[in-house]
Order: sequence, then structure tokens, then C-alpha cells
Amino acid sequence: MKTLIITLLCFFSVSVNAQITFKCAGVNYTIPEFKEDAVQKYIWEQQFEDLGILQPIQLSKYDIELRCYYVVTAPAIGSAIIIKGDAHKIFAEAYYYCYQRGTADSIPPKGFKSIKHGKRNIYYSVKEVSVPDTLLKALINHQLFNRKDMMQLEDSLKKQGIKIERSRAMDPFSLTYTVKVKNHIRRFDSLPDHFYANPNIKEFSYDVLLFNDFNNLYNSSGQERNHLFP
Repeated sequence: MKTLIITLLCFFSVSVNAQITFKCAGVNYTIPEFKEDAVQKYIWEQQFEDLGILQPIQLSKYDIELRCYYVVTAPAIGSAIIIKGDAHKIFAEAYYYCYQRGTADSIPPKGFKSIKHGKRNIYYSVKEVSVPDTLLKALINHQLFNRKDMMQLEDSLKKQGIKIERSRAMDPFSLTYTVKVKNHIRRFDSLPDHFYANPNIKEFSYDVLLFNDFNNLYNSSGQERNHLFP
């Protein structure tokens, strides 16, 4: 059984909402509301950076960079799917890493790179995948850029008198997102299994839609999987 990891934030502050226009792969887009906040990094974002696999998102050379991290129970493995784009192109990269298991596992698997980390090696793979023309518009509609994190969303619903049922799934799952558009950055977490326990709460349906948007990209890359997600 896989238990759900609750990722903790160091702090958060008042959000700033703004309308943003940008051009990606020759198409102009408008984000009606970008909920920019000062939330510090979630655990899995920090892990990918500490291992040297990813650089901080504010250093990205792309106009947009949309990162989805899978929250998994074993810290020795990790997955992420990242969309990158500028005025001329858009593509995605599926990341997977795992720790060296022992001395017999001293050679990285085919197609993997190796990073020394302490007394062991980290093996990681990056696979590029094309992005459907309709995806960015779908992500705007599915609230990637203005969605509240789960704590804020649950508090808002409770204040409206809406009862939230806890998921009874034997294998609940969660994700964290880090999003950059131009010089605007936001982070939030997501629990798609909440919708299955509360199908009448429309706000939770967006977590499933966003999960499908990113997970379909990851699956289409042919990348290794370390999670039990669909």
C-alpha cells in the first residue's frame, strides 16, 4: 500500500493576481489571472535541484516552464514532467531518477546519466516528448495558473459550509506544480483523489484534469515509471 506524503511549506504570503499575455510556438495566449505567490519550494522540487538534475526554475531560459512533480513514497526515486516553451517552440521532458542500489549496480542503465551523490550514484534519464497544440489552452482552462493550493481550497470550501469527504483510496496520490511564465512564478499542490471522494464538488475536478494533462505527456514519452498512477 502506498501512503500519501504530505508536503509541507516553509511559509506563504499574500498572492498577487495579474493578467499575462505571452507568445508560444507562434501562438498568442492570454492568462486571465495568474495567481503569483511567494510559496517556497515543495520537497520534490528541492530534491531535483539538490541532486543536480534540475536548476531553479527562475534560472530557466524559456518564457514558460511548467513543472509537475509526482509525490511518491520512496525518496530514492523521483519523476517529473516539464513543459518548456518560447515564442518559437514548445516541447516537454519526462524526468526519472533512481539511486544506485549497491556495488553490483555501479553501471547506469542504458540511456541514463550518472551523478555522484554521497557514497552512491544517482542515475537519471530525460526523454523529450512533443506537446499537443491544444494543451496550453487546456491548461489555462483547467486553472493551472490561478488554482489555490489544497489548504487554501479546503479552507474556502469549509467556510462555505461544504463538507469534504476524505478519500478512502488504498493508493491515494498527489502532485506539486511549479509554474513560470515570463518572470512570474507560482507553486501549488494537488490531490486528484479528492474528486473521487467528492464528485459533486466541481473545484476538485480541476485537479483530475490537470493530472491527466501532465500524466498523459509523461506516459507518451515512454519514460520509466516509479509511481502507481494511471
